[in-house]
Amino acid sequence: MVYQRYHPTSEDRLWRHVITLLTCNGDVQKVRAKEQSDIGFNRHFSAALARLHPVERDGLVPLGADAITGRTPGRPLLRNMASALNAHLHDAALDRQPAYSESA
Repeated sequence: MVYQRYHPTSEDRLWRHVITLLTCNGDVQKVRAKEQSDIGFNRHFSAALARLHPVERDGLVPLGADAITGRTPGRPLLRNMASALNAHLHDAALDRQPAYSESA
């Protein structure tokens, strides 16, 4: 049997940090994400933020200038919102083998 190790890149660690902030804290302070890596948050995560616009329109997660905040009615959906931030779920290069993240 051959085992392969997964070595996360700095990009993977950044995405994981942002997803952890959202799922554990209920919000992402953009300045805290910038501490992890010197990025322009809105530009770097533009595709992910675009995927969050439908839940923003529903009033569940305001996409503010300084933070992404899961409001109380949207808290049960934080995992779904976090999946919008998962680059591997939405990577066009991985379309040949779909990735799934199910929620109950």
